[in-house]
Amino acid sequence: MGCKMASKFDGDSRVEVVTLTRGDRFHFSRRYDDDAIAQVMDSIKSIHENLCMLPAGDAVLVEIQKLERRGLWGTVVIEGNPLSEAEAQSVLARPEDSPERSQAEQELLNARRAYAALDAMQLDNPDGSLISEAMIKEFHRILTEGIAHKYNVPGKYRELRQFPSVHDIKVGSRETGGIYKPPKLKEDIETLMGRLVQWINSSELLAVDPIVRAALAHYHLALIHPFWDGNGRTARLLEAYLLHKSGIRYAPMMISRYYNQFHKRYYEAYRICQKDGDKIVNAFLDVFLACFGASIAEVLKMVVSDYERVVFKEKTESLFKKRRINKRQLNVALAMQKTGGVMTVRSMKEEFPFNVVYDQLSVHTVRRDLDRLATESLLVKGESGYKPFRSVQGKSIDSVYAAFLGVGEGLLTHTGASVTVDESGGELTFG
Repeated sequence: MGCKMASKFDGDSRVEVVTLTRGDRFHFSRRYDDDAIAQVMDSIKSIHENLCMLPAGDAVLVEIQKLERRGLWGTVVIEGNPLSEAEAQSVLARPEDSPERSQAEQELLNARRAYAALDAMQLDNPDGSLISEAMIKEFHRILTEGIAHKYNVPGKYRELRQFPSVHDIKVGSRETGGIYKPPKLKEDIETLMGRLVQWINSSELLAVDPIVRAALAHYHLALIHPFWDGNGRTARLLEAYLLHKSGIRYAPMMISRYYNQFHKRYYEAYRICQKDGDKIVNAFLDVFLACFGASIAEVLKMVVSDYERVVFKEKTESLFKKRRINKRQLNVALAMQKTGGVMTVRSMKEEFPFNVVYDQLSVHTVRRDLDRLATESLLVKGESGYKPFRSVQGKSIDSVYAAFLGVGEGLLTHTGASVTVDESGGELTFG
């Protein structure tokens, strides 16, 4: 007897139930509290909109590339890859055809190849659908090719019959929120993967915000767990693809860095959603949005800082040309903008590089220079001293980034139901 047709869950069209071969049930859920995520979604869209409008200078592009490499490292290290971040940066900086690769290095390089293929993959669905099973299998093939594994075949669903000694598939551990048993029969996997693709391509899911839709695809593919190895990497790559296809910049490549940073919360979120009797997926969306927001906020911090540096330099040089500040004041202003922080008259006399300028000059001269720069709005004078002028946007993005990190570091909250992580490590089972 095969899988039964999908049905509604308690009459709610947002949750589809697929009954598996042996009577167990799998749920495709787009049931979440819109109000609970509305504020963070607005923040994310505002940040992304600002990010797309601001130019990124060459120095920032170099830093963005480093962040993208961190993201690639994050998606493999979260699954146990032993490379350190420094080792990963070194591997990714080497030419593609470098010989003598370890298995850990090959896994990382596969991830780079897969993420680099996101643009090409957009051409693979001539019928206009968002995703296909062939695409997901190709993602998996690229990610796991050349990686030794007892059972895994790149691009192929797992099949228990091939390995009679394997009686159960278990995912996770007690340390990461518990053990989960995904569907194990190949016919169930094939049915669920076909249904996943139909579901993501459906008019109901196309009406969902593309950012949320990408997270739902990630979550459900990971639960189906169709391959012997590389399921998490494939699910995160599918999410990245859908974000990339919808025009989202930076986050698709970087978000896995934060999944790894908050890996305990990430795995707990799966557990919370699975134990939720109402099949509400806000717990996973909470973690996803925190990691997504931190990714783009980090880039915006760099872009804004670089943009302000350029604007500050142009304004300072213009004031010098107009003889509203002198050469010494010009150099001091540029140095303060570069070093940041708050300076006092005393620290200007004592700390490098400013002590080189003011060592032989009077305290009165130091104060006069600082006050002049404040008058020209190059510095801001406060109770604790003088600091470089920054735009309101530049100041606010620091707190926004910190807020996203706070969500990731804090306890998960699940709006709409009273659910806690089961520390006993009990099992959730599918066929």
